Amino acid sequence: MFPRLRQLDHPEIHSAFSAIDKLECDHRWTISLHDKVERLGAQYLSTGRLSDDEITEFRSLVASLTAMYQEHIRVEEELIFPLAARVLSDTEKTAIGIEMAGRRKVKFVTELS
Repeated sequence: MFPRLRQLDHPEIHSAFSAIDKLECDHRWTISLHDKVERLGAQYLSTGRLSDDEITEFRSLVASLTAMYQEHIRVEEELIFPLAARVLSDTEKTAIGIEMAGRRKVKFVTELS
């Protein structure tokens, strides 16, 4: 969604650029943390144990991710999503939904039955 918002010449978007920059930075920052959590989780599932240092690392990683996501989600829900709802066309919103579903390997649904 962020690249599409950046393409628009809209005053509300310009004022939100610093928040968008921060959210994009968050996305990049979490990659290595998620990889480490995944590695430690897989290790625990395969061996049934982690060392004390690994347990400490796992807890620290999860705490860091939790703190980041709480603020990240708040900014998305209070600023970015309402802004996107106002400035993006229905076609653009649908395209974003399809792209997000594709990245998550889930079916894009347009109507709930």
